[in-house]
Amino acid sequence: MSEPLKVLTIAGSDSGGAAGLQADLRAFAALGVYGMSVVTAVTAQNSVAVDAVHYLPPALVRAQLDAVLRDYGAAAVKTGFLGRPELIIAVSAGLQAHRCRRVVVDPVLVNHRGAAMFPPIVPQLLRLYLLPLAVLLTPNRHEAAVLLHSPPPAADDLASLAEMARALQRLGARHVLLKGGRSGADRVDLLC
Repeated sequence: MSEPLKVLTIAGSDSGGAAGLQADLRAFAALGVYGMSVVTAVTAQNSVAVDAVHYLPPALVRAQLDAVLRDYGAAAVKTGFLGRPELIIAVSAGLQAHRCRRVVVDPVLVNHRGAAMFPPIVPQLLRLYLLPLAVLLTPNRHEAAVLLHSPPPAADDLASLAEMARALQRLGARHVLLKGGRSGADRVDLLC
């Protein structure tokens, strides 16, 4: 019997368990891959609100990343909640140092209402440091708008959503899965 593929998530810890590395690890287990994690932040949150966030020091985040990749390696890496310029830079440097080729970037940039959660430098650094490493970028339409400095198109404006995905590809992501479109009663995700 062959060993399962090893996949690394670099994300925040959601105390409610609905998002972040807890959700990633459940998804990995459901897919039959061996999940590993690098914690970027610890949150106090539930289904209603985020009450507190504590970011881990960049040196500790990088040490976790180095320890995991040096010993286990990873068939793929997924990034999630980074939120701080110094964490984006540390994660990017680590991924490059370990020559990670299959990087999925989930640009966690907006809250559940679509409002930006971070200062403009955060999406700027994601564009500069992580999009060029991404084999797949997975924004929702609000996150895509933040990355592109543009207003989000209507969920049913599929032509504008497709152009938005192509614009993100031009920023360096090899493929883009733009989530959250709608066509009538159907939800539409666009893959470019």
